[in-house]
Amino acid sequence: MTNCSSSNDNNNSSSSNQRPIKDIILQHPDKVIIGYDDYRHKFYTIDAKDRVHTLILGETGSGKSETLKLLMYHNILRKEGFMLIDPHGMLARDVLMLLRKEYTEQEFNSKVIYINPEVTNYRINPLQIEDYKKKHIVLMSFISALKNLYEYAWGDRLETILRNAIHLLMESDLPVTLSKIAKVLADQRYRDMLVKSALDKSIEYFWFNVYPNYAREAFTAVYNKLDKLLTIDSVRKTFDVDESNIDLKEAVRGKIIIVDLSTGFSDDIVKFLASIFVHLLYVYARSGITLDKRYYLYIDEAHLIATFALREVLNALRKFNVSVTLATQTINIFDKDVQLELPALCRLIVMFRVDMNTAKQYAYLFNVTEEKIYTLPLHYFYFYMQGEQAVRGLAKSYVVM
Repeated sequence: MTNCSSSNDNNNSSSSNQRPIKDIILQHPDKVIIGYDDYRHKFYTIDAKDRVHTLILGETGSGKSETLKLLMYHNILRKEGFMLIDPHGMLARDVLMLLRKEYTEQEFNSKVIYINPEVTNYRINPLQIEDYKKKHIVLMSFISALKNLYEYAWGDRLETILRNAIHLLMESDLPVTLSKIAKVLADQRYRDMLVKSALDKSIEYFWFNVYPNYAREAFTAVYNKLDKLLTIDSVRKTFDVDESNIDLKEAVRGKIIIVDLSTGFSDDIVKFLASIFVHLLYVYARSGITLDKRYYLYIDEAHLIATFALREVLNALRKFNVSVTLATQTINIFDKDVQLELPALCRLIVMFRVDMNTAKQYAYLFNVTEEKIYTLPLHYFYFYMQGEQAVRGLAKSYVVM
């Protein structure tokens, strides 16, 4: 692993006043610039081969987006594929501008996929099954995504109803769609017809013996959220479809997918839609294939998918050769066990000014007091890189124009 010091060693730093950053990135494909030392006028770099998963923490306006943009700028210049999930849209638009600047029109049109449910015409069925033998992976991963839609209403009974509704459709009425799930819940004649044709008798037992004993409130809690989702025209048009018109298997072999969710949707809808794209990558990662070239996933405001099974997802994507970068304001939204595991799951930790609890939890990584973290000037960050010898330092975010 490269030492991220700001010494004059050309293997680990570059002089910012000698060459533009674009030249440095292109001439050193084995390095990744993570920040800048404005006292010594040096860039901090890490070895590209050591970059696996990254966690970027910082309050609003601290510099997270600029660091994300810098990392994606490497991908753009080096013609590497990546996916950006942006709930707010500003970062997505900035990255699109960089792509327009660095790519020819032909390259842009052939390589870049821009998804915004309000303005684009892509169709994505998150429950599409490519390999019927692995339908359970699709089912359980999608259930994890649904947790972000139901949030505090989520519970064992609600999960059981949704899991059995999807299972019933997988057995008796493919392709599974969001509107069919709602129909299973609301239309008893349709549901009974499917149950009678299902070969799996556990399905029949649930719907004929267990479900009728559930209180009416259980049905209402499940159905209302789905109904809310399906009443949004753009969501229904994009995600309530029989078949996807995006080939993810092709896309993760070098294409760039920009997911812009600045749609004015409520937070629960945005969380669910963001989770769908993580779910799609995870399902493909579980297919047993490993990508020949590394692919990159960037998730801004990663707290929006906090209820996802992050440990399992990050491990699966690492084996799939996908490098994930999570950017969020605080670790407080993650479960306690996930908070403790993130430094092990993410090899590179970048921390801007954060709340006191987040600073306290991770101060040991940087060998500084928590006070030094939560009083950092804007755009400065501490970093920690795992390796045989851990590397720590203080840097400033670099603004890519």
